[in-house]
Amino acid sequence: MIDLSHIKQVYLYPGKTDMRLGITGLRKIVKDMEPRCLYVFCGTGKNMIKVIECTDDSTWLYQKKLKKGKFVWPIEGEVSLIDKRQLQWVIEGVSLINRIEEKGSKNKYEFI
Repeated sequence: MIDLSHIKQVYLYPGKTDMRLGITGLRKIVKDMEPRCLYVFCGTGKNMIKVIECTDDSTWLYQKKLKKGKFVWPIEGEVSLIDKRQLQWVIEGVSLINRIEEKGSKNKYEFI
């Protein structure tokens, strides 16, 4: 389980991410990783998310795959800064789509 007590920022990457990527491939997407931050990605099938945690001396990769159902995930938009409570909502399946997609495109709400 991720210890959120020391996390200062959580970044959600909208759209589809190739879940075959491991920690090295996902780090290339992020480019400049900051210590004590989380980076959240979702796959094409929307049944798996991966979270990278960057600490002062290491990088962790967490993964959650659903046996049934799908994560509600924004199809487009900019990388969004979400808070720890919203991260828990995403992991539990609550939708943040309108909040995230409104930043990137006005009057366009598409769901994957």
